[in-house]
Amino acid sequence: FPGSEHRRNYSTNAIDCGIFVDSFYDFFEAHPDAAQAFEERVSSVATGYALKKVREARDCHNQYLWTATGLAHWLSLHEDHPRAQESRDALEKVLDFWFSQNGEDGSSPYMQSDPYLRGVTPYYFSRCIAFAWYVMEKAQLLRSDREARLMTAARFLAKLLKRDGTKEMALEAKRYYFWGRSE
Repeated sequence: FPGSEHRRNYSTNAIDCGIFVDSFYDFFEAHPDAAQAFEERVSSVATGYALKKVREARDCHNQYLWTATGLAHWLSLHEDHPRAQESRDALEKVLDFWFSQNGEDGSSPYMQSDPYLRGVTPYYFSRCIAFAWYVMEKAQLLRSDREARLMTAARFLAKLLKRDGTKEMALEAKRYYFWGRSE
């Protein structure tokens, strides 16, 4: 079902928004003259939809963290924007929320609300670590306590790797999405 037609797929809109905004600002940094005509509209997406999604994030961690990558990239280029502090606060809050959901061993469930998807998912979990780090770097939210939590999460992820370095997909909580033994 398209994300706009079925509630279960609304997450696709949030993920696509994060990818779009982040990618646009990569393009903007590389080719500012070509991108300038679209910058105001993309900025409004960042401060509208992306900020809203990051603020209300509470369930599926990879989705809101992915959206946060776009907002963080926008923030890195708009420190003087009237919504910059609001965006920074939302990113701080979403990082702290994700860290609060991680176990002491660094693990993080795929979803909070679904009893069948509350387990670890090597595929998505690795992305959460990368997204959180990216957000921290882009939005200048690096702190030693957060870095330590990310290192704990990375050590947990390393335990999910096979000797050849591929992820062990037999542990995947979202098995219906992956048919192979590795990513």
